Amino acid sequence: MLQHPLRTLRPAFTTIRTVLVALALVLGVGAAGVSFAQPAAAASLPSYLQTYQYASQFGGPGTGNGQFDYLTQITFGPNGHLYAADTHNARIQEFMTDGMFMDIIGVASPPDWGGGHVGFDQPQGIAVSADHVWAVDYSYGLAWFGPTGTWQGMSLGPNAPADTFSLPQGAGVDSGGNVYVADGSNARVLKYDASGAYVCQITNTALLNPVAVGVNASGTVYVADSIGSDILRFAPTSPAATAYTLTATWSAGGLSSPSSIALDAAGDVFTGDTGLGEAGQVVKLSPSGKLLARWGSAGAGDGQFTYLLGVAVDPATGDAYVGDRDADRIQSFHLLDQGPKTYASANLVVKKGKAVTFKYGVAEDVSAKASAWIRVTKGAAVKGTVNLGSVQCGSWLTKKWTCKLAKGSYRWSVYATDQGGNPQVLVGSKALTVK
Repeated sequence: MLQHPLRTLRPAFTTIRTVLVALALVLGVGAAGVSFAQPAAAASLPSYLQTYQYASQFGGPGTGNGQFDYLTQITFGPNGHLYAADTHNARIQEFMTDGMFMDIIGVASPPDWGGGHVGFDQPQGIAVSADHVWAVDYSYGLAWFGPTGTWQGMSLGPNAPADTFSLPQGAGVDSGGNVYVADGSNARVLKYDASGAYVCQITNTALLNPVAVGVNASGTVYVADSIGSDILRFAPTSPAATAYTLTATWSAGGLSSPSSIALDAAGDVFTGDTGLGEAGQVVKLSPSGKLLARWGSAGAGDGQFTYLLGVAVDPATGDAYVGDRDADRIQSFHLLDQGPKTYASANLVVKKGKAVTFKYGVAEDVSAKASAWIRVTKGAAVKGTVNLGSVQCGSWLTKKWTCKLAKGSYRWSVYATDQGGNPQVLVGSKALTVK
């Protein structure tokens, strides 16, 4: 069998470029004599990355139902089920989100590639629409099945035998049921309609070895390129979406060899990067390409990977599912923090009746605005609060406040909620000493 190219084509690890998501807030302590001075500051807030926590896993090496041999790509279907390319077992497996085995695709009703070649050789890419399960075989091309797993058709290329696939890997499907195939060694993405008829191809000099594809609700196509070490974004430029233009190239998070694409309901882009760390890491980017999360370490324990490859996102919960090729298991991860991260800059000392200047900020992943306030406490008692309303996010800001508290030791903290109502991640409070 042909070998998967991701190890041999993986480029050298590049320097990690941290994308800062900085969003600032206007803060103050609620008491008489509060003055609102809000000069902007140039300094950036500390980097904020969302935290994903290990939740569960299933699988294991073998040939039985629910076991894997060389697990590659995974994806969710509109039915909420998870589909996994069990490559060296030459089959696609279907699961519930808790890992309960449901079905095998491609064995009882195998694809007929012609010339006596029947059945999968190395299935890798998967895309699932309401009417079809699309599967990309690394050795042959594209095959499609009905919802119950009955083989319905195949393509060896847009104009076989004159123009055929060359080591295709990933697949993605849009809201209209059109499927997109990463035709790796031909350095292009091929688009087929919901009936399996060839539509067009996406090419660009920046495409070197496309290995995975994802398409959002507006028809924007995201392509992971393992040699280019980036994710490329293409937008349709014709009414019928038969032509596409490169609109962005992302390498945020120090992408080294991205090998998968998954999109969540908010349009955020997930990729499994086989070149980051010793065993690969998951990278999550916002729709504008900002780094939102990055996790993964080498090992066989919970939340660790031996060779991370496929990534999928549960459309119902937003949980990320990650396929570990060499450990033959799928792990799920839950997002712990969704709201902004708040910062109180420094410990402060002030005389009673005098003004003190708070320096504060909120780094938040997506929202441009947030609702924020400062709270001054003494032990468990709240001694002052100012509701600041909706505030534009940006960078560190300052607020002058006339202190009328009694002499003593206090703490001041910054609180916020984003536009979605998600509460802040409280980094920590600072001391306020009144003399």
